[in-house]
Amino acid sequence: MEFLSGNEEKKQKHPILFLHGAYCDSWVWKEHYLKYFSDKGFDCYTLDFESEDFILTFQPTTLNTYVEQVMDVISQMGSKPIIVAHSMGAAVIQKLYQKYKLEFPAWVLMTPAPPRNFYVSSQEMLLKNPMLFSQMYILQMLGKHFVSPDLAKYALFADDFDVNLAQSYLPKIKGMPNSVVADIMTLTLLDEDLKVNFPVFLQAAAQDKLISSENLSTVENTYNVKAKYYESGHAVMLDKSWQESADDIINFIETKIK
Repeated sequence: MEFLSGNEEKKQKHPILFLHGAYCDSWVWKEHYLKYFSDKGFDCYTLDFESEDFILTFQPTTLNTYVEQVMDVISQMGSKPIIVAHSMGAAVIQKLYQKYKLEFPAWVLMTPAPPRNFYVSSQEMLLKNPMLFSQMYILQMLGKHFVSPDLAKYALFADDFDVNLAQSYLPKIKGMPNSVVADIMTLTLLDEDLKVNFPVFLQAAAQDKLISSENLSTVENTYNVKAKYYESGHAVMLDKSWQESADDIINFIETKIK
């Protein structure tokens, strides 16, 4: 867990816990978001999801592994945070709620993995975008050193995002346990499992190649809210719309949380 204290003169009531997505760590929040939100008075927390050593534990890493890591961080924080969760991080926090029914001040789900039927969009990617599917498969099975240098640009960012900057992020990509990927693909949380009593804000990317419009519709219907779309790729917090997204989160917090 890492912590960045908020500006004392603008101190906000609720801390924020940022949850990263697959194939990365909390560096995605450090690029822009942490300082921006800290300057606005928010205490900011991040964690890097860690995989258990199967040789030592004889247990595969699963979404439940990550759920327990989040629960441990929350217990250390001493108060329930606002959750800002990207992609796989959204699957983790939804699984946490289904398991513990823990109420939060609010959630922000950014280009979120849906609570069910994610495998359907994976199969659609195979048919509609075989190049991207093959690159993601190579990333999963062989690692980042075997994928095209253009993968980060194409998969994560808007078409007009700086290609050199996008490629500079590729070395920061990390592997994912096959057991977690399988968990995300087969995750099945029903609407009745996710009847939250707090506000939820959905952020979507107009040029998202990893989360389909059907995936977003599933999340919208689950929480009965419409997603706000940004002219960016999947990695909204790093793309050109990052500040617009951040300002919208702050406005959401100020207007929706009593």
